[in-house]
Amino acid sequence: MKILGYFYRLQYCIMVIKSILIISATSFELEPLRTFYNKQLQLESNVFGNIVIDFLISGIGMMQTAICIHQHISNQQYDMVFQIGIAGAYNTSLKLGSVIQIHSEQYGDLGAENHDEYLDAAALNWHQQQTILFENNNLIKELESGSSISVNMCAGNQKTISFRKARYNVDIENMEGIAFFQVMKNTQVPYYQIRSISNYVIPRDKSLWNIPLAIENLNNFVIQYLQKLIK
Repeated sequence: MKILGYFYRLQYCIMVIKSILIISATSFELEPLRTFYNKQLQLESNVFGNIVIDFLISGIGMMQTAICIHQHISNQQYDMVFQIGIAGAYNTSLKLGSVIQIHSEQYGDLGAENHDEYLDAAALNWHQQQTILFENNNLIKELESGSSISVNMCAGNQKTISFRKARYNVDIENMEGIAFFQVMKNTQVPYYQIRSISNYVIPRDKSLWNIPLAIENLNNFVIQYLQKLIK
């Protein structure tokens, strides 16, 4: 009887469905993944095994992202949550199209102007009243990790770029990551932020960007990683 009971418990564990939420600021950043997933469902394929995926478009920016994610996860339960998207890199050793996970986020343009000087949240001692640095220890073993700042305005002139690069010494900047970390940190759900490099943070020149490559590599990695989860 003990052996039979163990068999039933094991069978139940194998059949448990994993519910995963994948968040992106815009629909085009996750469209290849969503298209692939929906196609598999139509084909009744088990390429994702027992994984059920929900997709959430949070909108661009920290406030919109925080509100959207908080409202959504308050009404749904998930086993894992991913935020995916493209980003600009300060670290030029990261190739365009490379995919990394983010282990730390901080505000990149929260502060005040003092005439021609910019005072960030740390210089103003705002960290005594609120958290301005968030870290995430949920890391994917086979994926390179990096640090990031979240900003309301992407850097596009040399003065801003030079200041942020010297002050924060991070790998990338994005517009939603810290909101994701802040909402998820008080949950018991493993969460991951995955970014693909679409451009370098230099004076704005869209002719040097490669958004299609970044989106392709980002979505391919996520598809492959989800498939590994069922093996």
